Amino acid sequence: ADTQNLDEVVVTAMGISKEKKALGYAVQDVKSDELTQGANTSLSGALQGKVSGIDIASSSGMPGASSKIMIRGARSFTGDNSPLYVIDGVPVSGGMWYLNPNDVESIDVLKDASATAIYGSRGANGVVMVTTKQAQEGHTEINFDYSYGIQHSAKTYKMLDASQYAALHNEMRTNAGPEYSLNPAFADPESLGAGTDWMDAIFRTAPMQKVNLSMLGGNQKISHATSLGYYTQDGIMKNSSYNRLSLQSNISSKLASNITVRANVNLSAENRRTQPVSTVIQNAMRILPSIPIYDDNGEYAGPTGNAEWNGNALNPVAIINEQNYRMKGFRMLSNISLEWEIIKGLKFKTTGGAELGYDYNNSYIPKYKWGMNESKNTMQTVTSAYEQLYLWDNTLNYDKAFGKHRINACLLYTSPSPRDSTSS
Repeated sequence: ADTQNLDEVVVTAMGISKEKKALGYAVQDVKSDELTQGANTSLSGALQGKVSGIDIASSSGMPGASSKIMIRGARSFTGDNSPLYVIDGVPVSGGMWYLNPNDVESIDVLKDASATAIYGSRGANGVVMVTTKQAQEGHTEINFDYSYGIQHSAKTYKMLDASQYAALHNEMRTNAGPEYSLNPAFADPESLGAGTDWMDAIFRTAPMQKVNLSMLGGNQKISHATSLGYYTQDGIMKNSSYNRLSLQSNISSKLASNITVRANVNLSAENRRTQPVSTVIQNAMRILPSIPIYDDNGEYAGPTGNAEWNGNALNPVAIINEQNYRMKGFRMLSNISLEWEIIKGLKFKTTGGAELGYDYNNSYIPKYKWGMNESKNTMQTVTSAYEQLYLWDNTLNYDKAFGKHRINACLLYTSPSPRDSTSS
């Protein structure tokens, strides 16, 4: 094999990326400037349209919804097709929803067999390697970013108003035959007016905001990069929302001319309120425009009397106001590493990392009576889950050039702890 072919095997999933754009393996990288364009809720959304060969689809239309990534299509009909996520050298299982796009320096996507060089079968679906912004020396830099946007439904169904529906309902039953009696409430369709626009009652124009404050600086001995970010998004369906608070800090200290210690920590907390979207929209399309949102007593209205005339749909405004679906999540990702250059070209690095996660879900459906629709029971479901993972990596790397020749050798020992998870 000639020198060019030897160079091609330098590529590994450990980030040894000498002249990677000129090599034959499939890797694409996205820099910080591209990731922060637009008001993206997550890194997955920020990647959309920037890397070829990957499919990114949102799990739902609710605010803060996570995105599913597939690299070069599905590899299994029944198994998980998600890639492995590696953040600052630590493989994680919870994806990367908790990372603030402003905290990321670059993302490298490994698509082919090189992804399994280090991570084995875990990298069979590809690897997404995230590098956060690292500490810098020589100057102090303070950045403040703020963005604001609005969202609205691209399209809603144009429904009949009350007078139009009453006229059509009368015509339908008349054409059906004399055995089908007319609804007395529809005797004079024009008198009903427009009635209730149920689509307008459940949707809104919703704001979204993003704030980020970061400080980078240091000297020859110690340097740091710290940022605080807050993101909030109201959903276009009323009473749905999402907010995320994140803290990222990277510290680097040079203990000696050939010894460097680095510590990274990322803390993130999210809080979201969701809605049963399909249920709300289905009922908004089924309930009659002649029915008001509230009755004469100020209570939520609903169909009454003959269901053949008035239907049996639930009041969608009552659903989004009274039923409560809340989720909270917390993530901590941290690692500390020591790098020792034993001799020129020979470096030893040891890294210890931890990933901790906690999720809490609370759904509450109170008893109700909306017109003739009634539930005498209150239902509440509370679940929580906790997981933790610890990792210890050790690498010994030798990289030396001799004229036109180059030697690069890497020894790796990794010891991930079994994932510990509990749920209740």
